[in-house]
Amino acid sequence: MRRSSLIRPLRALLLVVALAGSVTAAGGRAPQADLVTAVAVAGATDDDPIFPGGTFAYALTVGNDGPSEATDVIATATLPHGVDFVFSRGEGCTAAGRKVTCGPARVLAPGAAVSWDFTVRLRPSYAGTGADLALVATSGSRTADPEPGNDAARPVHPVVTAPQTSLSVTRDGPTITVSNGGPSTAAHASIEHPVPASWTCVATPGSSCGAASGEGTLHTTGTIAPGGTLTYTLSGTLEDTPAAVLTVTPPDGVTDTTCSPSCTASRADE
Repeated sequence: MRRSSLIRPLRALLLVVALAGSVTAAGGRAPQADLVTAVAVAGATDDDPIFPGGTFAYALTVGNDGPSEATDVIATATLPHGVDFVFSRGEGCTAAGRKVTCGPARVLAPGAAVSWDFTVRLRPSYAGTGADLALVATSGSRTADPEPGNDAARPVHPVVTAPQTSLSVTRDGPTITVSNGGPSTAAHASIEHPVPASWTCVATPGSSCGAASGEGTLHTTGTIAPGGTLTYTLSGTLEDTPAAVLTVTPPDGVTDTTCSPSCTASRADE
């Protein structure tokens, strides 16, 4: 193949690239939009803390510092372990596993901002102050960003207060049922019965007995999820002590609306 036959197509390609460059230069620089992301919480602040099992909202705001319009703007966030996505108003945000995606906003003008919010539930069994529940969020668009370093928001975490439980106990002959109306899990509630007996314990899913069975005086603990129960079945010389009282005491540090400082059941209550 002759050398000139290779050079001519190459020159033509270079000419096309040069022309494209001149068009870009004539029309100015490619569009750029500097996005800035912020996160806020509602219903889980110092003035209004959240309890385990309660719901609160995250709000994601994306601003466009220009100089150009931003197209197809989205915000994404990774939920911390301990909270679960519940819903978002309209079609604002969706969740896939721990990742939440909000948007897109088709066009965001310079100087404008767009916000999305979504509701999450703090797990009923969560134990902590909320400091380990920081939400990490960032934003992006189809438009080039001249300062991508500010696309990620400053992490924000909810403020968590003491668990709130609603314990109760009933007795039907040798069967004693301890229930929790929630909304928080009652972790390590105390269950005591003064009469020596053989006993067994069965827990509903999500709850757990401190021990599945035992002999002698009942002195144990159990964890009861919201809506859950622990059912104890006693056997022995119970008929001789009809007034023996079973006592349930909420865990330390828990606010209980129905069983404070404790609640009881006896054969005399039947």
